[in-house]
Amino acid sequence: MTGPEHKGRHKSGARTSTADYLDAINRAASLYRAGQLEQAERLCLDLLEIQSGEFNASHLLGLVKLERGSAAEAIVYFDQALHAGRMLTRFSTIAATHSKHSIATRQRSRVTIWRSRSSRTTRRR
Repeated sequence: MTGPEHKGRHKSGARTSTADYLDAINRAASLYRAGQLEQAERLCLDLLEIQSGEFNASHLLGLVKLERGSAAEAIVYFDQALHAGRMLTRFSTIAATHSKHSIATRQRSRVTIWRSRSSRTTRRR
């Protein structure tokens, strides 16, 4: 099951409480700050399975992807967070997400340019 009918349910079908969700997102944020990116990513993905498109999990997963060098994937999650954020009134958080989205876009562009230049250099040899 995906979509709205899946919100608030775990893969097992068990309902999750708001307190459980908040504990989990706070744990994911702590893992991110501690540099435990793989664990933070897994927890965010689990949270998004429970509540698809949720702002906090999407934003945090975008940060994790950006930190791990996956700018293109980060953009997907930042876009998802921005879409969810339009329903929220947290302007400062949405502005921060826009900023990280811009950083990810620039990084992806640099990688594309670098790869393009590298392939031209390789072909000339």
